[in-house]
Amino acid sequence: MFNPLYKANQLGEPIPSDSQYAISVCMPLWQDVIDYEEGKPRVKDALKAGYPRFFFNSFTKKLIALAENHFGSKCLPFPSLKTAKRAQSFVLNNSKIAEFKGLYFLLFAEPCLELALAFWRHTGEIVSGRLAEDILNNTLKATENEPKNKIKKQIAVLTAEKPENVFLFPTGMAAIFCAFRLLEKAETIQIGFPYVDTFKIQQKFGCQKAHLIADVNDFEKLENILKNKQIAGIFTEFPTNPLLQSVDLNKLAQIAHEYKVPIIVDDTIGNFANIQVLPQADILVSSLTKIFSGYGDVMGGSLVLNSQSCFYKQFLSRLELEYEDLFYIQDAQILAERSIDFEERVKQININAEQICDYLSKHPKIKQVFYPKYQNMQNYKAQLKTGGGFSGLFSLLFKNPELAVAFYDKLQINKGPSLGTNYSLACPYTLLAHYYELDFAANCGVSPDLVRVSVGLENIDDLINRFEEALN
Repeated sequence: MFNPLYKANQLGEPIPSDSQYAISVCMPLWQDVIDYEEGKPRVKDALKAGYPRFFFNSFTKKLIALAENHFGSKCLPFPSLKTAKRAQSFVLNNSKIAEFKGLYFLLFAEPCLELALAFWRHTGEIVSGRLAEDILNNTLKATENEPKNKIKKQIAVLTAEKPENVFLFPTGMAAIFCAFRLLEKAETIQIGFPYVDTFKIQQKFGCQKAHLIADVNDFEKLENILKNKQIAGIFTEFPTNPLLQSVDLNKLAQIAHEYKVPIIVDDTIGNFANIQVLPQADILVSSLTKIFSGYGDVMGGSLVLNSQSCFYKQFLSRLELEYEDLFYIQDAQILAERSIDFEERVKQININAEQICDYLSKHPKIKQVFYPKYQNMQNYKAQLKTGGGFSGLFSLLFKNPELAVAFYDKLQINKGPSLGTNYSLACPYTLLAHYYELDFAANCGVSPDLVRVSVGLENIDDLINRFEEALN
């Protein structure tokens, strides 16, 4: 698993290479990422894997092809009638819903394909590769409570909540989408430049406007919006992706609750083992696809309600109407197995990442290292658990763009999308996430030349040597 994929001839190979359900893919060169975003066949045709909200693995492709042959129409599968109906309301244009092999398929004309794919991508309400495989093989597994209850109990202990306040989802984005649907139909606020689809949900699925406050310290702008607009909820990541900034959660909670507005915090990067944010958050959402799993071949998400929140009863009653357990049992079993040593892995990754960042922060070719230790550290430390660390994610800004390209092309660690894996993983983040809105990202302080690195469990001396070689 730790044999990194970074060579030019490994373009398109799955990461990890030994899994049919890999969620990352090798993009070894800077130009590969540009050509991927521009749809060049050289790259698109080489991909054997990809992040499941953006790329159909072999089982999902076969299932869709089988359904399209059956219906004689373009279609996408959804795990329930409710999710299919939400997709239908997003796509419209005379789309239809039909059942096939126990799933609900949205049928639509070819011109609606991009809209349908956007729903799949933004909301995370998808059919997993394992579910698609078992449906194709007629080996669909019955739902079991034991692995899901195990995950819920583990998260409950880590967040100091009760297991009945923990809800599981097929993906982290599905958890965020659910949190969004729990809010009143009014405007929302995003504090800090966020992961792309979190803000897309607020922009594309809300009835009103979504406000972005890119600077996590701009409480004046926050209060101005709260005074003049009807706000349903405030979203923030702790820390943010990819700039690793941390808002003052205590101050944010004080202001938000003064205006009777709930706070939704995504702690995926900081993670359960390092930080505790539920005293301030009314809803906590997390991608279990990342470090909670670590292996990079299973998707999952969680939503935790804060039982001490003044919004608790309101959200709980809405969840009774909104929530469906769509987390496929095979995925739950794998995730339960992968997460057993979660806290142990996090501790080692914290150590590795901090040592690498301390080394890089002094390097003459590096302009800035974005890392919680250097970005609003006191805000981060205010939520830090005893024994917790600064997590495994950081981003690099170089003295000039050419250095960024040369560094990335030469770096000998796994290179592809995603984060929170047991193996180190790097990507030109802004190009992957914001290729067609680079000016927007730049105006929010996110450079197009940013390289994001997720640190793994490899030998720290070897890792630092690999970074040093890439910088020479």
